[in-house]
Amino acid sequence: MSAGPAAKRIALLLLWLAVCLEGSAFAGAALLRSRGYFYRPHQDLSDYEAYLARRDELLGWITFDARDVVDASGSRPIPAFPDPARQPACVSLFGDSFTWADEVSDEEAWSNLLSKQLSCRVANYGVRAYGTDQAFLRFRERQRGDPARVVILAHLSENVVRNVSRDFDLLYGNTKYGLKPRFGLSASGELELQPLPRWTREEFAQVNEDPEAMLPGDVVLLPSFRFPYTLSLLRALQGPRLGTRLGVPYYARFYEPDHPSRALAITAEILAAFCKEAQARGQTPLVVLLPTHMDLARHREEGTWTYQPLREELERSGTPFYDVGPPLAEVFDSDGEEAIFAPHHHYGAHGNAILARLVHEELARRAITPHRGSVSALEESS
Repeated sequence: MSAGPAAKRIALLLLWLAVCLEGSAFAGAALLRSRGYFYRPHQDLSDYEAYLARRDELLGWITFDARDVVDASGSRPIPAFPDPARQPACVSLFGDSFTWADEVSDEEAWSNLLSKQLSCRVANYGVRAYGTDQAFLRFRERQRGDPARVVILAHLSENVVRNVSRDFDLLYGNTKYGLKPRFGLSASGELELQPLPRWTREEFAQVNEDPEAMLPGDVVLLPSFRFPYTLSLLRALQGPRLGTRLGVPYYARFYEPDHPSRALAITAEILAAFCKEAQARGQTPLVVLLPTHMDLARHREEGTWTYQPLREELERSGTPFYDVGPPLAEVFDSDGEEAIFAPHHHYGAHGNAILARLVHEELARRAITPHRGSVSALEESS
């Protein structure tokens, strides 16, 4: 007879504990959401059609930032060789903002400095926030007639995450329409292009509310903020942004060979495909591995490289690459981060100068001679 009231008290106690737990989880998750650790649905989609009209239908979001100026060839301006028609490129660079050389001027960008050192034009086709996949697609599809004898694809270590997502907002949350294509791998290990999503505004509105369901298999760094908040909080705490130990870059786990995203294998195949395509065109390819500030800081503390598994994959496949991490680490450790990085952790003016010198020396070490006998702009003016 007394079991009934006791059971009710236990049920009420459990309910009260569940409410308290969910309330605490909501508060914790809301705090993390305010600091950018959760995906935020966009409230105003009235400009979606304008975005569709402006975006690159192969590569994704608007190709160039409004701040960027490009020359007639689509390259960042190269002051040492300003006329791409009269001075064809001997080297072409592909990559993201570290290739573009964000936070420095055209004159200070490593493409221009390398041009001076080689005495021929080095075209710069880097685009801010591109993944290695987009940079490769730009080379393969948009620069088919590229005249350069040497082509370089620069892989920033962080891009291992961008290479397994079609929505930039699920990674960083600081764009509005960050849609892009990506590659997957077939059963035989070959690259398969998963094209840029082509949704109507109504379809995008559904994606906006539940992007994980609409993009199955894509990596999500920013989980959705929804009930039950206990699970939402656990997902955020266990995710790459907060779930790694202090001092390890959030993208480090994506370089693990057994990571379910297969990011390492996909990235290695993209880089290998770039080299094969370049060789088929009669060009000399080189992959350049670029470390972030986080990579150099970790190396200083632990002596390890976040992207070491990628180095091993490239060595195994015979993909030609040059890792600028070790020589940059020497400068980072001896002279401090200011000797390499600008305020927002792109390479600064001195960092670009070091990068240009290192790549120049590596080309010479490999006996790669991209020079076409061009007369430099400096010689023309003298």
